[in-house]
Amino acid sequence: MGMAAMGMGFIFYCLRPKPNPVTQVRSFAIAFPDYYILVELAQKFFKDGRPFDLEGLKSCMRSAYTYIEGVEELLIDLKNNGYEMHTSTNYPIWYEIIEEKLKLSSYLSWTFCSCTMGKRKPDPDFYMDMLKHLKVEPTSCIFIDDRMKNVEAALHAGFNGIHFKTAHSLRKDLSDLGVILQT
Repeated sequence: MGMAAMGMGFIFYCLRPKPNPVTQVRSFAIAFPDYYILVELAQKFFKDGRPFDLEGLKSCMRSAYTYIEGVEELLIDLKNNGYEMHTSTNYPIWYEIIEEKLKLSSYLSWTFCSCTMGKRKPDPDFYMDMLKHLKVEPTSCIFIDDRMKNVEAALHAGFNGIHFKTAHSLRKDLSDLGVILQT
């Protein structure tokens, strides 16, 4: 799954030490679309138009998200070691409920959300827009994702890349790339 919990979607993080590399950490999270999308969802959830419990769905989704073992500690260590973190997610506006529950903005900025950028990973333009916004070279970046196709697209764009498996293996992979994590 991802880095934060069991559920329906993922959030990605880009970590940039000041003034060095950009790293990305993937985290599991979900939120809900704005009012009009919710109304449309409620009307079209089932093909036959039968009703469903939208509030119950939201509650179930909220309760599904927690940090995966070691992820929050890793984010704390990266932040405490001067790494600036940014999202890189294909989530729609739903990410707002993730923020509400996990308070991820205490570690990172929701900078690169496809719902505001109009582009999605693994589109090469998504990665180029990240670099343009951050004003860094791709070789100073580390992109971390649990979907290999997104890591491959980042590598093709010139980023360093890590395929996320566990928080423990990510610590080792980051260390191998020279990221210092003093606790």
